[in-house]
Amino acid sequence: MDLRVLNQQHAYQEICSFWDRHGKGEDEQPWQEWDYVFAMTALYRMKRYEDCLQLYHEFHHAYPSSSLLDDRMGWAVYHVHLKGHDFKQGDNARYLKQVNFVLHHGKQGPYSPVAWIVSQVVKAILSRELGQKIDFQRANDYLDCLDPKKLPQEERTYQQDDGKVRRSASEQEKWYADKSKILLKLKQYDACISCCDQALAVIRRFHSNNDAWILLRKIESLIELKRTADAKAALAHLLQGPARHWKMYMLGYQIAVLEHDKDAALKYIGAAALLDASHEMRVQFYEETASFLNEAGYDRMAMLHYHLVDLLRKENEWKLKPHHFSGKIPEDIAALDKRATLRELKDFWRTQRDKDKVFLDGQVKKILPSGRSGFIDAADGKSYYFSFADVQSGRKHLTEGSSVRFTLAKRLDRKKNRLSDNAVEITVEQA
Repeated sequence: MDLRVLNQQHAYQEICSFWDRHGKGEDEQPWQEWDYVFAMTALYRMKRYEDCLQLYHEFHHAYPSSSLLDDRMGWAVYHVHLKGHDFKQGDNARYLKQVNFVLHHGKQGPYSPVAWIVSQVVKAILSRELGQKIDFQRANDYLDCLDPKKLPQEERTYQQDDGKVRRSASEQEKWYADKSKILLKLKQYDACISCCDQALAVIRRFHSNNDAWILLRKIESLIELKRTADAKAALAHLLQGPARHWKMYMLGYQIAVLEHDKDAALKYIGAAALLDASHEMRVQFYEETASFLNEAGYDRMAMLHYHLVDLLRKENEWKLKPHHFSGKIPEDIAALDKRATLRELKDFWRTQRDKDKVFLDGQVKKILPSGRSGFIDAADGKSYYFSFADVQSGRKHLTEGSSVRFTLAKRLDRKKNRLSDNAVEITVEQA
């Protein structure tokens, strides 16, 4: 037999027939190392994955030091034991055993399944498919099987059922995102900072503002290490970018508390609370700020925050917890519904957020073709760039010619690589 020639001719079915005869003991000629390689290729091409594993077992026994079939073996294991695994009904212990077998015998490479299998098992762990309690240490150990510098940097593209092409983060970016999140959860703060710095240094282009989330984790780690000056500088840099999330201002509040800066803490409380209407996501934050306000002498505002926490817990059918103060919420506050509570709190939040700010009036001069940004002509005679993400009220009414009220913030102009004044906290003045 000359399996090499048949392989060159792509005669995979004929090669498989040789393997079938060999398995029945009808082949008297001894098989050489490359005969197994060609047979494995043929079996894999014909999607005979179970036979691939049987061949690998025989091959590994005959040539224990050879790694020629490790990649094909790994992909065969993936198709037989891992792909489409039912985490609810399936044997998860066996699933992990098969993962570990591939990682033990395989190595990361362009044709290896190692990186793909690691990404899948880490995803399963973090999404609680492998247990309600996330095993962050296990996920971290799996990520350590990979060298992130060898992972592709290109965005991944895929086509949905509706025919639209979508893009997702590169494998390298996903590794750094998962790794930094896991290290933060494991309280390995120095390692998390180092991971975040590496990601920001090596990734050329981030997907969906992932750089902001990675920098956010670095700031959280710096705060935990009480490196407030570094955390404050990193937060200032983060707020110069386009991404906005209430957690950014929450971290600003934590830094201000560590620095005993009451005024700054109050500003960040207002900014975090007013950024969006997802109040149920901020229950713990409101609980913490209520305690801060109580100690700072804002008794009524503290009680309103505690009351809002109770209302949110009841609304979402969460367990009510005792608050960090002695006594009861005053009856006049306890009688307020959610809308009335938020009305009073929003006045307080705006007052604190906007303290010392100068607001300008202007008109929207132009909305750029993307529909996500534009320019405002201000009453001071200058034109300012704005993003729709910074429109806080009346976004659906914003068109060219709309009258607006706004303040200014330094933002990074990526094209010019410099800071410039941008219009932010924009309110559309409706006629």
